[in-house]
Amino acid sequence: MAVGVRLLVVIILLSLPQWCWGGPCPRDCTCFLDSRGRRQVTCARGGMTNPIPIHSMDQQVEVIQITAPPDSPNALTIGPIFQQFSRLEELHIVRSNIPSIGRYSFWGVPTLQKLNLTQNNISHVLDYNFRGLANLLELHLDDNRIESMPSGTFRHLHELRVLSLARNRITELVPRLFLMLGKLHQLDLSDNQLMELNPEVFKDVQVGDNGALEMKLYPQITPHSVRYIRRDAIRAQPPFAFSFTRVRSEV
Repeated sequence: MAVGVRLLVVIILLSLPQWCWGGPCPRDCTCFLDSRGRRQVTCARGGMTNPIPIHSMDQQVEVIQITAPPDSPNALTIGPIFQQFSRLEELHIVRSNIPSIGRYSFWGVPTLQKLNLTQNNISHVLDYNFRGLANLLELHLDDNRIESMPSGTFRHLHELRVLSLARNRITELVPRLFLMLGKLHQLDLSDNQLMELNPEVFKDVQVGDNGALEMKLYPQITPHSVRYIRRDAIRAQPPFAFSFTRVRSEV
C-alpha cells in the first residue's frame, strides 16, 4: 500500500508544471534566472505545436526562448498572445516554421526590447506587424523567406538600434524603407540578392552616436558595386561590412 501511495505521489508531481522562482513553468521547458537575474523560460525540446504554452508561464517572465533541434523543428503560429507578460524584455521564437508575424501580434507588450524570429518561414513583413513595439532595440529576422518590404515597414520602431535581415531573398530596397529609424546603428543585409544600393533608401537613417551606420552586405555588394553612392561616403569595415557616414548620389 505504501509503495502504491508513493508511486501515485511521484506521478502527480511529474504531471505538475516545474517551479523554480515560485511561478509556473511549462512541461518540457526549463525555467531559471539568467546571468542578469531575469526570469527566463526556455523550451528547446522541439516538436512543439500550437498553442504556445503561455498560460503555463509566470506572468512576470522577462525572457522567453522557444527553439528546436534541426531534426525536430516546431510548427507554430503567433498572434496577440503576449500581452499578459508585463515585464517581457526578450522574445526568441526560432526554428519554429512561423509562416507570418500576424497583425498586432505584439500590441500591448511595450517592454519588449529584443525580438528574434530567425530560421522561420516568414515571407512578408508589413508595418502593422510591429505596432506596439515602441521600445524595441533589436529585431532579428535572419534566415526567413522575405522577398520584399514596402516603404515604412519599420516605422513604428523608433528606438531600433539593430536590424538583421541576413540570408533572406531580398532583391530590392524600396525608398523610405527605413522611415523613422533615426537611431539605427547596425543593419545586416548579408546573403540576399541585392546588386545595387539607391541612396534614397537610406535618407531617413541618421548617423548614430559613433558617426556611422554599420552595414553588412557581403557577398552581393562590394565597395566597387555600390554604384549610386559616393565612394568617399563608404569606409570598409573588414571583413565584409561598410560604414556610411553620409549617403548621397554621385555628382
